[in-house]
Amino acid sequence: MNKYQYTPKEWRSEYCGKDRIRISKISDKRRIATIAVKSRIMDEANARLIAAAPELLAALQNIVVLQAGQGRLNLIECAAIARAAIAKAEG
Repeated sequence: MNKYQYTPKEWRSEYCGKDRIRISKISDKRRIATIAVKSRIMDEANARLIAAAPELLAALQNIVVLQAGQGRLNLIECAAIARAAIAKAEG
């Protein structure tokens, strides 16, 4: 079991009016974080990166396990997961 506890994936970000962006769990819309907006462009980019955090972590974990020779996925599958996480983070 992972010693670090966090809300399981998948997360999303959404603009909630002129002064905040909400990060929430997709399945039950449970709020994970709220970002106060100062610069909408930068804050939306930060929100996308935060929302992609679980997928980015999973992609890195898959690559580490693959490198150790213990993975269930191959390099192509790991790369596809990583590309999807990066795309989510970049918007």
